[in-house]
Amino acid sequence: MKLVEGIDAAAFAGVESAAFRDPWTSADFGSQPHRLGLALFDGDRCISYVYGQCLLDEAEIFRIGTHPEQRRRGLAARILAAFVDRVRSQGASCVLLEVSSENRGAVAFYERTGFREVGRRRDYYASGEDALLMRRDI
Repeated sequence: MKLVEGIDAAAFAGVESAAFRDPWTSADFGSQPHRLGLALFDGDRCISYVYGQCLLDEAEIFRIGTHPEQRRRGLAARILAAFVDRVRSQGASCVLLEVSSENRGAVAFYERTGFREVGRRRDYYASGEDALLMRRDI
């Protein structure tokens, strides 16, 4: 496996379409200033990615995903750790993210990796689910 830095919108969207019920498309992944993408490739196939930004002393994760066929192998933890290392080197002191309160697996993963709930947005998603705001100091 190879870790690649950069925003590969098509590769990220490929994982999205396999992994999520409301996937982002390649057009949703912009390469604007401060945006950061990291991906794990197995050969020429993206199997896990993280997409976020680092602005001043805060980083934010917008999307993180692992292809369903590759789950339970520690890839999400590996790509998250790489993201944390990268944004720390850019001066970030914390990482923020939002996650559906109903996505218990994701919430448990974030808690295991040092995130804690710091807020809630009621009825945030179209489905009516709340968004948990989570933070990890780094």
